[in-house]
Amino acid sequence: MTAYEPTITWNPDWELGIEEIDDQHRRLVRMIAALQVQVRKQATALTVDSRLIHELLEYALTHFKDEEGIFRGKGWEGEAAHMLEHQNFMVKARGEMIRFQTGSPDTREALLGWLVGWLKNHIAFADREHGAYLHGKGLV
Repeated sequence: MTAYEPTITWNPDWELGIEEIDDQHRRLVRMIAALQVQVRKQATALTVDSRLIHELLEYALTHFKDEEGIFRGKGWEGEAAHMLEHQNFMVKARGEMIRFQTGSPDTREALLGWLVGWLKNHIAFADREHGAYLHGKGLV
């Protein structure tokens, strides 16, 4: 692996069996991987191009709305907590944007680490839970 290769790649184990959501998750992983490559290429720059960050956050918001639309009102007891996870992510991610854009390379890598870790954990656990519920009820 070169210094410019992303440290996140799609893992087929993350698939929920809900095509729309799986496609969106794959796109989120590709977007984060592109951001990782950009940051590493611009490691000595005082700021990074914010275009990818904005696109990622806008797409994450779209994804969260779509995902919530699939499980909302279907009787899943984890619905409120899951939606709160989405809201908390957006608050933190938006709050970290300036630090990310103007921070040191170490700050940027730490924030990318948080982003990668959050996404992996969220898909592997929280999303898997609602996916299993919907499949179990025959709703997808």
